[in-house]
Amino acid sequence: MNRTQFAFKLIDVFFYPLQNGVHFENIREIKDVEYVPGGGSSRAGNIYFDRTLAAKGRKFPVIAYIHGGGFLMGDKDFRKSVCEYYANNGYFVWDINYRMPPEIVFPEILYDSVDGLNYLNELAKEYNLDLDKIIVTGDSSGAYLAVYDTALACDGALREKLGCPDVNVKIAALAPCCGIYDMDLLLTKKIPLDMIQQMLGMLIGMHVDHDKKNIVESPWYEYLSPGDFINDKWPPAYIVWSDKDILCAGQGPRMAELLREHCPVVGTDSASEIWNNHCYHLLWRNSTARKSMAKFLHFLKEQGLS
Repeated sequence: MNRTQFAFKLIDVFFYPLQNGVHFENIREIKDVEYVPGGGSSRAGNIYFDRTLAAKGRKFPVIAYIHGGGFLMGDKDFRKSVCEYYANNGYFVWDINYRMPPEIVFPEILYDSVDGLNYLNELAKEYNLDLDKIIVTGDSSGAYLAVYDTALACDGALREKLGCPDVNVKIAALAPCCGIYDMDLLLTKKIPLDMIQQMLGMLIGMHVDHDKKNIVESPWYEYLSPGDFINDKWPPAYIVWSDKDILCAGQGPRMAELLREHCPVVGTDSASEIWNNHCYHLLWRNSTARKSMAKFLHFLKEQGLS
């Protein structure tokens, strides 16, 4: 484990009680459902839904959640409270794991998230899911993957160039939170210990120099920013960001601007205080986080996705 992986692992451990200290009654959790047979926990998801609504025959809208962790660390189990929150509000939640570098690199990391989404077709055979109401969301690098999955769903030529499987579900809405969408903007950030260089180097499978200039030598460089592939086929979107984000400052507003050029409806929420930083929406004991999540659910209701 290198220092960048260690840093992201430390963040997960430190923030776990703050992000996962809230629980809801009547929520059923089913863990480690493999979306690739024999794929193990790295290609599996956790399921959350309100058992009382299921007993009443409720047809569930779906939230597919993709966790963050700098592309290098993280796990679906670290997003238990947010998934229970969505389930408590009537959603069937599919909380997806995916393989990460160094096991796989870009663009293979995209394949797992697509396979995870496509598995909703199998889950619908067992659970009463409304596959016309699938919302794809995630935080940090998971937000990146959620955006990229939408790009792949809406651009067959892009799928072909990257060798990705077809996206066999309809994405009704996209909701990225505190993510990275523009790699050129990320390259302007100065983070100690060359953490950005290490993160991106592992993602694309090459050494990235201290000045980051050699990243353009990667054959995948022109495909690293999913914001470059937005088109008029994209669904409604809701984007969350922190103005003081230590890693992703500037990413949210820029992405929101691009989304507004193409998406039929775009909702936003942001925080400007320094203490409401990266993925602030996950800190449940913070009133700003609770208001942010309530605003998101209101947006989904307005789009007929509740």
